[in-house]
Amino acid sequence: MQITMVSRLGLAFRGKVLTRTGKELARLAVGTQRLLAGAERFFTRAELEITAAQRELAALQLHDLGLVPPSEPLSDRYYHLLQAAAEERGLTLTQPSELRAVAETVEKRRQTVAQAAMRQVSQLDSPTVDKLGLVNPAERKWLETISRAIVPLVTEIFDRQCWPDRPQEEYLARLDPRDAASRFHLIRIRTAVLPMLRPAFVPAGIREYKKYASSLPWFPAGPTYNGMWPADMTPEELDYLRKNHPNDHEVFRPYTMVERLSKEIKARIIKDGLLKNGKGQKVETIIRGLDGQEYRVVNICFHENYRPTLLKIAGHLRSSANIEVDGHALNPSFRNYLKTAAEAIEEGNFVKWLKADLEQKEGNLFFTLFPHEGYWADNIKFPFIMEIGIRDIKAGKVANDHLDIAKQLKERVGRMQRELGFNETQVTDPGGTSEDSTEFIWIYTAAGFIEAFPDGAPLGHDYPKVSYPGIRSHRNVIILDANLAVSQANMELVEKLFGPELARLYSPEIMRDLTAWHEAQHGMIGNRPDTIMKDGRSLGETFGELWGFLAEPGADIGSLTAHALLYKAGKISENHYRGSRLASVFRPVSRIYPKEVARSEDFIEKAPHVAGTMLYLGFIFKEGNTIVRFTEDNILEIDFSRLTAAIEKLDQKLIEFG
Repeated sequence: MQITMVSRLGLAFRGKVLTRTGKELARLAVGTQRLLAGAERFFTRAELEITAAQRELAALQLHDLGLVPPSEPLSDRYYHLLQAAAEERGLTLTQPSELRAVAETVEKRRQTVAQAAMRQVSQLDSPTVDKLGLVNPAERKWLETISRAIVPLVTEIFDRQCWPDRPQEEYLARLDPRDAASRFHLIRIRTAVLPMLRPAFVPAGIREYKKYASSLPWFPAGPTYNGMWPADMTPEELDYLRKNHPNDHEVFRPYTMVERLSKEIKARIIKDGLLKNGKGQKVETIIRGLDGQEYRVVNICFHENYRPTLLKIAGHLRSSANIEVDGHALNPSFRNYLKTAAEAIEEGNFVKWLKADLEQKEGNLFFTLFPHEGYWADNIKFPFIMEIGIRDIKAGKVANDHLDIAKQLKERVGRMQRELGFNETQVTDPGGTSEDSTEFIWIYTAAGFIEAFPDGAPLGHDYPKVSYPGIRSHRNVIILDANLAVSQANMELVEKLFGPELARLYSPEIMRDLTAWHEAQHGMIGNRPDTIMKDGRSLGETFGELWGFLAEPGADIGSLTAHALLYKAGKISENHYRGSRLASVFRPVSRIYPKEVARSEDFIEKAPHVAGTMLYLGFIFKEGNTIVRFTEDNILEIDFSRLTAAIEKLDQKLIEFG
């Protein structure tokens, strides 16, 4: 496994010699799996001793994903799925009667609890926060109207972006809807499995994939990369395009469709010319690739399979801007934003679209729909993200008070990059800090990539992930619902892991702030896939699917560094500072995969987020048992000063590696 990992990192450099730091990070990734083996007695027990809150959320998610038919008692199916997960690992449920009792309790409470953490507005958060009470009647109607109108449309776009020819209803008819395994395989095409069931399903899924090259043998194989490239495109073809076209070429934009040039399209172009927008600007081009292969590259807003749906979305945005209820209307700035976004969609103008999005900073409502980010192996094309939510103005004011810390972070990264010999143009510009913004959002509804996010509901995200002409701004979106639900569900497990005294340091505020600074770090040069190296290649091109594996611990480290600066400046308490360190250990521990999965050949490519957090965990364990160690009572003790020193050391190595 170690040879495989090092060679994979070496291949990412396109034949260049792997640096000493690169080899060390590769060894760390492998070492993580060994270093944590001694602690598995706790992890195994913790997986089966899931807290009531976690069981509750998991059961509701099972129902929401369609793994459990509504007519079937939730408790029975949930119990059997848990039992299957345990049996897959050769484990025995020591107290099945207790587990069944918990499952039955979950079923009784199901109607009174939120259907899913990400889709709920008025539950699973602090009782002092009445989110719908933050908006006026017109804004509330807008939330309801626009969600109902465009969620299905965005989902349709996302499904097509992932796999245009993916079988859906015709195969559903051939599956027994009562069979959990069949339903799971169907849903898993675009939705990650629940963490607690992952040990049972992931190894089986990998085995089936290797045997049949498909999730199910009767499903046709999916595209090599995603639905925005030709389904049968080879890595050699993509490499050829990368070597023969500049990084800013249309073929590499996140929002362009690339297809093999068909006879029909070629005949249409010969007859009518290339597609143009209303201003006469070309939105379509033809390029040549490996062995003379011709490709059609077209702005997704003008592609015949997407334009009708996108125009419907634009129409809904424009008409919803004029909603009024009992003399109440939308904020004028937000109303103008909706109209501008509609125009940009119709024009296929992604710069105009993004600029309008980044300028929405007033009022109670938040809306974004854009190809913001994704974790596809090509690191080039992005699926659409849509979020509709309500701003938490109070939390936003706290973030503004910390802007000077963001500037210090950027100056620090820039200084380190200069010391490591980066080109001056690649060094972070602290002057852009004032153009950054952080939005704290209560999600009303979400669609597209967010619905299929790896490892469940995201805690936040940032955008843009790549550069757009004339735009320097960067935004971090922190999803308060998910942060709150996760911290509440984890509370009991934190106490089991660290003991009651340290557990008092863990809170929803800690999770929120760690997420905010994590996303802010993603916006810096050196932690973005489009950062250009000295030889002209982007980091995303250099590392491919390994990019997320390296970027995630880098963002985590940046978040922890920000907390150190905040504490030094007197902006957070010592307990808040220590709580951030505790959470940084708990998060990767709670997400860790069993050994047989983590050591699988394609683990890093399949789960870059989790693999990245395991890299961080492996590093602090590698630094010695004096940082984090298990007591005889299976309680984790943390030496906070040594942990901080290790964090700084890993930060240096990640920046050097980049």
